Amino acid sequence: MLKDKALSEDLRRVIMNLSQQGNSGCKIAKTLGLLCYTVRDIIKYHKETGLITDVELRILGCLVKKNRRASSTALTALSNESIQQNYSKYT
Repeated sequence: MLKDKALSEDLRRVIMNLSQQGNSGCKIAKTLGLLCYTVRDIIKYHKETGLITDVELRILGCLVKKNRRASSTALTALSNESIQQNYSKYT
């Protein structure tokens, strides 16, 4: 697998589903034909952030920059609309 080739969101979801079923990172990597390090990094990123990809973070960053004076409640509502994932108003 090439280093700069991004994995699709679907493949990342498959990795997370297999991980949640109790499969090890290396077993998942061998099954999908990926490097163990790649799978480990995807699982680690998900555990730290709760996200599959960083697209959600980029969308949220853009919303904050466009609406600098908006309250957290308003930003939460905007991000929930654009990402289709509900966040707490305290996030």
